[in-house]
Amino acid sequence: MKKIVIMLLILPIMLSCMLYAEPPLDESDFPLKQVLVLPVDGDIQGIAVADTWVVVHTYDKIIAMDIDTQKTLWSMDFQVITPHGKGFLMNNDTLIAASFDQIIVVNKLGEKKEINLDPDTKTITKILGVYSNYLYVVGGSEWTFAVYDISKNIMLWKMFVEREISDVVYDVSNNVVYVPTFSLRAFDNLSGKLLWEMGGIGAIGDSEVDILYVFSQTNIDNSFGLAAIDTVNQKKFWEKDIAISSSYSVSNLTIIDNLLIISGSELLAINKSNGEQVWATASVGEEFYTPVEYDGVIYVKTGATGSVYAISPDDGAVIGHVRLEDIGFGVANGGVYKLKDGIVFNTRNAIVIYKAK
Repeated sequence: MKKIVIMLLILPIMLSCMLYAEPPLDESDFPLKQVLVLPVDGDIQGIAVADTWVVVHTYDKIIAMDIDTQKTLWSMDFQVITPHGKGFLMNNDTLIAASFDQIIVVNKLGEKKEINLDPDTKTITKILGVYSNYLYVVGGSEWTFAVYDISKNIMLWKMFVEREISDVVYDVSNNVVYVPTFSLRAFDNLSGKLLWEMGGIGAIGDSEVDILYVFSQTNIDNSFGLAAIDTVNQKKFWEKDIAISSSYSVSNLTIIDNLLIISGSELLAINKSNGEQVWATASVGEEFYTPVEYDGVIYVKTGATGSVYAISPDDGAVIGHVRLEDIGFGVANGGVYKLKDGIVFNTRNAIVIYKAK
């Protein structure tokens, strides 16, 4: 039977807790220096980052802080969806936050607007994406997918979907939204009209103009399928079966320069032009996720110890690492985010910023 590899929205916590040699509590050959620590009152469940401000959510609060002044801008009582991790993100310098029955849009000044949710999606499962003025949500007892226009605060259209829906991609150039389940479907973003459909697609990894990088079907054990699709003519530029170990898991895919960086038990780099594997990191015994590139280096966080590794984009070698807390399982949620002049990530109770030495 054909199998489909679906990108995970939640890191496989059990795999992250396997026995491994924990990295030491220190910095080792890390290319950047720590310049700022912003303490947070409460355990951080997630962060959202803009150029000049950062927002965290604890179990029951949202707290916004200014990076330059290091002051708290505002805070509010709000319980963000967890553990899905798809209910708290930044879009055009505006925070989008979802609870189980409410979605709010908040700017840096703390001015808040509530999205008028359709009754079928009133019980929110996750936000699938936010692009420009458009919000994509799945929820309700029957898994309703709904598209909202944030600027007009109206729902444009909705449909029922399979539970496996993981993400969507919006193409601003032709106003089309791509929705993957067990097939890839292209819809007119304003009306919901189905434009075309392609079978054998499990999830979208990332996208560029007129190209989708997707996870596809494979019949080969210990592998996952990866393909590049031309959205203009629905043809595949290439399709590959990527060999992996039996314990390997995939958490996300990110485009960095000419590479597709597959995060999971290891980091895999795939040439986005032809699908050939370029390198793989050595395992560090825990999951990698949310890689970003800054100043010619890939920075990626791990799931169990909250360590941040600096990786060479040339060969996948570990350049250095930093580990700021000694608390194992349940370490701080949230990944690494890129600033205009550095990177930011969180520990359990603080926001940490690193910049060039």
